[in-house]
Amino acid sequence: MSIRREDCFVHDNGGDGIDLNSRDRAGNATGVIVRRNVVARNRLNGIKLWAGGRIENNVVWGQGDSAVWVGTFPSTLEVVNNTIAYNMWDTTYSARNWALVVGYPEEMASPPVNLTLVNNIVAFNADPLEGGSTGVYLGPGVTLVRMENNLYWSRVDGEITAEFASGRDTDFTRAEIAAGTWASYADLPQRAVTEDPLFVSAWPDVDLHL
Repeated sequence: MSIRREDCFVHDNGGDGIDLNSRDRAGNATGVIVRRNVVARNRLNGIKLWAGGRIENNVVWGQGDSAVWVGTFPSTLEVVNNTIAYNMWDTTYSARNWALVVGYPEEMASPPVNLTLVNNIVAFNADPLEGGSTGVYLGPGVTLVRMENNLYWSRVDGEITAEFASGRDTDFTRAEIAAGTWASYADLPQRAVTEDPLFVSAWPDVDLHL
């Protein structure tokens, strides 16, 4: 079975924007692709893939909760070429959470997730909320297949929270990513960017062209 959501404008929903396979605990659905969508101003999550798939070339902004929430069940996930920015900014409906969440122990204690995370921008998320900006969360069961060429510019003291990290704080700071500490710890290529992406315009007139 193949499930595709492509070339859509998914916006201003009272709940999630794109929410797929919430009952697929066994990972029966294959070929799940969310591609070339603009997902904007939904009150909860923007893109939610419970049991795996590919998220590619999407622009996700203005959500009231985590912009991308994936890997609740055992999963193979590819998140490639997406812009995730200015989520959790509207204080009338937003709740503070991580911008990108992979493998959170919610329905399962430690869902195993094989993750590819390449060529994404994660920036300016949750800035106006109490507690401040938030970055990327990687759960205790996440295995990094490939993670490179991503830009992080949300939370100075914790751009990446990796629950599988042992022997140190689970939060990796912007400085540690820039210095290669994160790449060295996770056995990754030292290719990550920690700079302002210089979008055309910020909240509320969001234009995520560079």
